Amino acid sequence: MEKGIQAQRKQEVKVEEKEFECPHDVGNGNYADPQTCRRFYQCVDGYPYVNRCPSGLYFDDINKFCTFKNEARCGPIASTPAPITEPPADLAKKCNPAECDLPYCFCSKDGTLIPGGLEPEDVPQMILMTFDGAVNLNNYDHYRKVFNRKRLNPNGCAIKGTFFISHEYSNYHMIQQLANDGHEIATETVS
Repeated sequence: MEKGIQAQRKQEVKVEEKEFECPHDVGNGNYADPQTCRRFYQCVDGYPYVNRCPSGLYFDDINKFCTFKNEARCGPIASTPAPITEPPADLAKKCNPAECDLPYCFCSKDGTLIPGGLEPEDVPQMILMTFDGAVNLNNYDHYRKVFNRKRLNPNGCAIKGTFFISHEYSNYHMIQQLANDGHEIATETVS
């Protein structure tokens, strides 16, 4: 009979659990999970991201970090908000996608939304290929395979790289050939 009562209580707890909502009036921050001290929510722009404390640690709702069980003050702990005399200086305005223009604004929680409603296939991508160190027989053939004029940019031009060259162990004939092929040559160090 006792097992039946425990099962009924677990079902009641599951019914009571609801999705966590970030406080609207205090901004971004870490907030205790009402269900367990082992988790907390990090609120960013009104969206809650669930986080778990490392093994053996519990979330302290006063100090807002995970600590040992005997030090943690489990929450949520009701607090009386202090009277606000002036608006907090560290809260940024909510990002409005309709007013967002690069490079001064980037309005995407997960990094997938492009300002201006552009589709990803219509937005140019920039890939930088840089190499560091000496150019010699150990790596020159590899560079020739990478830059074989078969890999082209959308405009039809061959891809290029930047080589940060060190003096020691470098073959300057090979470096000159890379420069003649249109690659950018830079010095790694003078000494």
